[in-house]
Amino acid sequence: DATTGEALLTLVGHDDCVNSVACSPDGRHVVSGGQDETVRVWDATTGEEIQALEDHDFDVTAVAYSPDGRWIVSGGGDKAVMFWDAVTGEVLDRIESFQGELITCLAYSPDGQYVAFGSSDEKVRAWADGTLRIFPGHDSYVMSVGFSPDGRHIVSGSEDNTVRVCDFLTGALLHALEGHGDNVASVAFSPDGQRIASGSEDTSVRVWDAITGEALHTLEGHGDKVASVVFSPDGRHI
Repeated sequence: DATTGEALLTLVGHDDCVNSVACSPDGRHVVSGGQDETVRVWDATTGEEIQALEDHDFDVTAVAYSPDGRWIVSGGGDKAVMFWDAVTGEVLDRIESFQGELITCLAYSPDGQYVAFGSSDEKVRAWADGTLRIFPGHDSYVMSVGFSPDGRHIVSGSEDNTVRVCDFLTGALLHALEGHGDNVASVAFSPDGQRIASGSEDTSVRVWDAITGEALHTLEGHGDKVASVVFSPDGRHI
């Protein structure tokens, strides 16, 4: 419960650690990807496992729903991005990593046309029906990627300790945000697109001005690495 902090459900089914989770746009389902090489779909109300999707050949590192909830996309150590029918579990498409590197993270664009993914070759790419965009690379593994709410910008975090913001249409690097003292494991835009939050293995969360790149806040309190960050829908909480 986001208000009380009460644990409502425990979803049990993976045979190894869970690397990534995402909620469907209507809030009815949860998808998860794990070290057991599976993508699993759950009922968010009852906790019942609905499907176990088993076509990956290695650990699943990232999962996401399309904005319309019709597709699930997943990526992993088998160097593939897979697209699934969210209802039937059928594999709809499979694309291989373009440099033969493992997929570390992914995200859908707000209009559902592109899937952006980061990989161990330090690149951020975006793919749509045979069209590929490549963005200025980091100096180490890309750990997290996300779109601004209007789809005009793409943000990424890396093991090079930086957060990078690029113009999605031109590919131009707009900001290289420096301040974290260790790997940046997670990044997210605020719902209004004005701020970026980043979580790091330096145990901090940092908040940045998405327009100017200015560092606004450093949130401290965790005793170990921050693996994931997200804004509340109203943008008031992280």
